[in-house]
Amino acid sequence: MCRWLSLTVLLTVATLAFAGIGDQDIDVTVVPAGDGLDVQVSLRVRTRPEDTWSVLTDYASMPRFVTNLDTSVVVERSANTMRVEQAGSVHLGLLSFPFSTVRRIELDPYREIRSTIVGGNMKSSHFTTRLLHEGADTLILQRGHVVSDLWIPPWIGPAVVAAETRRQWQEFRREILRRASQALP
Repeated sequence: MCRWLSLTVLLTVATLAFAGIGDQDIDVTVVPAGDGLDVQVSLRVRTRPEDTWSVLTDYASMPRFVTNLDTSVVVERSANTMRVEQAGSVHLGLLSFPFSTVRRIELDPYREIRSTIVGGNMKSSHFTTRLLHEGADTLILQRGHVVSDLWIPPWIGPAVVAAETRRQWQEFRREILRRASQALP
């Protein structure tokens, strides 16, 4: 058992060490705060806010380009509010952690997305994602706080969350750029 645990920790640390290579422009900060983690993300994408927005709010298609999602369904929509159910799993080395969430999403088109967990297997989560138009770029800024139902060792938790967050934003950026390139004349 001890050997298996040591191998799992070693693989997890190796995964984390290489997770950020090639994504140095995706700034992710994760720090313990109270009973959870505060998360901040900053990255630039060479597209208009409208192009970025169309990907970040395409909840129905997210499992196609966010690899840890198996399902993502908009179950309720009214004006600039929606309820989204998502399920998937996070893989760390040999371990896999399934999750399911229900999110209340509030939209301020092309400027801000506010997401709050209202159900599922997480204790709580609230994130605000802002889009700022800067010349030919869109600056994406995200801030939030997450409290997991799952115990994550405090000495590795922030690094695990940072690596997973950076990977997801790499996937979002790839899809944003793919769609933007298809829209060119």
